[in-house]
Amino acid sequence: MSTTQAAGVGPLKFSDKHYEALGRLVVAFQYLEQVVTQAIVLLVEPAAHKKKFLFLPGILNEMSFGTRLRVLSNIVTTTDVSYFVAAGTKYELSRREEHLEIVAELLEGIALAGKAEEDRNRLIHSQWMGSGVLYGPAESVLRVKSRMKADKTQRQEEYVKASDILAIVDEMDAAARIIGIKAWLLERNLIFNIPEDAPDLT
Repeated sequence: MSTTQAAGVGPLKFSDKHYEALGRLVVAFQYLEQVVTQAIVLLVEPAAHKKKFLFLPGILNEMSFGTRLRVLSNIVTTTDVSYFVAAGTKYELSRREEHLEIVAELLEGIALAGKAEEDRNRLIHSQWMGSGVLYGPAESVLRVKSRMKADKTQRQEEYVKASDILAIVDEMDAAARIIGIKAWLLERNLIFNIPEDAPDLT
């Protein structure tokens, strides 16, 4: 084994693992976009998916991902709880308490989705030095991004392993899972606003 290899240094070269990880990153982000869009639709038009409601998703898909996250956050933070749990409905008090917990967890998912998008953009909108000519940490490629401002030029350099990319995929999957589940729970409250005098069928 050479001294270079022993020190954990090797040629910066794209591997199949890098290509696979970047592909998974693209697909995971597209799925996250879909989940966020569907979450907005569920809260604005409950049970819309059952009616093949396509107009609102079409509008939302014209928005950037960041804008959709802000729309979803705005819906759950500015809409009065009575929209989700109507006054006089069965188990009103416990459902209102549950609602606040669901919203708090949904906002955590939104924050995680925003971070995942930033991490994704950092990778997707970069140049990659992975021809095997340059050397760096083993199993890495070099990500380079330059940005020009009025008074200066910024340059970012980062060694990236396939596992680093997959960690962002995990972030996206976690965000999609949280947002999807919590939006469904909120929609469930909208659909099942049961009158207080309804018979208990449990």
